Amino acid sequence: MDTFRAEVKRLLKSGGSGISAESKTVDELARDVIRGDWGNGEERKSRLTAAGYDHAAVQGQRDSFQGENGNRAGYL
Repeated sequence: MDTFRAEVKRLLKSGGSGISAESKTVDELARDVIRGDWGNGEERKSRLTAAGYDHAAVQGQRDSFQGENGNRAGYL
């Protein structure tokens, strides 16, 4: 119960959503990921999730971008 209360307080303090005011689209995040802005592996997953983003959706878009182009050059 204390954990729940702490989370409610945190959300209320941050404006309720847990996502920063500068929310990005999945496409924008996928491009950030390709550039390495969010780290790699578990670090990236943790950072995206902590920022309120759907890691699986971002990873899927990243994979889609790299699959379409064969490399990352066109999406940086």
